[in-house]
Amino acid sequence: MRSLIIAALLLAVSLYILYGGPSATAPATATSGAKWTVYGSLGCGWTTKQLEFMKENGIAHTFVDCDSTECKHEAYPTLVSPSGEEHVGYREDF
Repeated sequence: MRSLIIAALLLAVSLYILYGGPSATAPATATSGAKWTVYGSLGCGWTTKQLEFMKENGIAHTFVDCDSTECKHEAYPTLVSPSGEEHVGYREDF
């Protein structure tokens, strides 16, 4: 019984390291201070879906509504990473 518990514990730790452990490319979270900027329109389904995804996954972001603010971006959503890299379109691979 004891060896079964140890094996299960080792398996759990291995899986955590392989799939759920900390990542060097982890997205900016509410506690990290770094934020993504999302440019878009609330009338755009992809923009609202992107905002919902980021909120549900704790990805820190600032939304710029291009309907009420002049934006240089023509495709929505346009995301700008904390390092300044631009990504056009909906994404989940942060």
